[in-house]
Amino acid sequence: MRIFTASRGQLISLYRKIAENPLLIITSCSSLIISLKSILNQLSTTENELTKAFLHISQSIKLEVVILHELLSAQIAISDLMFLESLLSLNRAKDNLDKLRKLLNSKGSTSPSKQLPLVAWLECFYAHLLSKYTLYWFEILVRSASNLQEIEETANSENLNLVANITRFQRESNALNISLLFDTTCQSFPFLGHGYVLRGSVGDAPKGIESIPPIFNAPLGSSLSPVDIYTIVMQINSTLHLSGDDKIDVSDILKQPRYVYDEKLNHTYYIKKLECRVFLALVYEGLKSHKDKLINEFISMLTDTICLHKVVNLLKQHRQQFSSSPSTDRRSLRSLFFH
Repeated sequence: MRIFTASRGQLISLYRKIAENPLLIITSCSSLIISLKSILNQLSTTENELTKAFLHISQSIKLEVVILHELLSAQIAISDLMFLESLLSLNRAKDNLDKLRKLLNSKGSTSPSKQLPLVAWLECFYAHLLSKYTLYWFEILVRSASNLQEIEETANSENLNLVANITRFQRESNALNISLLFDTTCQSFPFLGHGYVLRGSVGDAPKGIESIPPIFNAPLGSSLSPVDIYTIVMQINSTLHLSGDDKIDVSDILKQPRYVYDEKLNHTYYIKKLECRVFLALVYEGLKSHKDKLINEFISMLTDTICLHKVVNLLKQHRQQFSSSPSTDRRSLRSLFFH
């Protein structure tokens, strides 16, 4: 029981750290994963000594750690646009979430109508990553499907549909384009295309304007014009402090959207850094106000979702329920070990 309590305490500290610094969940995933591996190793060393009475506790905590590990790994892979690695981590996270749910239900821990706060949070984390995965690779998924409607229906089945939210806002606000662009320069190997790339493939990395290509565009099926891409990439390079050292400038993520009006093109641009390597660009015909409430609210909503701020906010709400200090009180122990 001492080892389980210590492991739970370490997890509580990790949750508290994330809640107090929301950007850790996208900027420090690797260090969080190292902490989780340490907890998992600690639990594994006692496996042979466990009595049958403690197996349920051990299994539930280990599943929680494994799920967190896979979700953080998925966040790393998605933000680096690694197609297969993202998919595999998401699938493993989903499989282990199903196992955790089944394990808890088998012990009568909860009912379908009342889900444990931690499980609800893990599922929220998974749903946000899945929606981000679908958004970043939507155009690739469309190419592999028989028709666009098939992929749209799949996206609609997700708890959070970023593609639908973006395309709806593009229509309602009369935006010429709403696009996501990816910085290919912040990696040690050549970027060989958006989508799955066979291991061992070789080629030349994109240069110049092509080094920050669009990966998603609304209206669906359309593309940014070359002049708009040029304007956006120049603004990214000159104002958002791109660097090639793979480090995240947190200040860039916290900045207000970059507002630009091009008199020659008669286009207004709103440009925002969403993640280390992902940028949002909205293009409008004519002159728009940099204080436009609807546009800025949309950018804020999308930033909160992509940066997983909503996931962290839910963690803050539930923290008192599933991260209370260890106690000899039976109710506290039940909450602590989820059974």
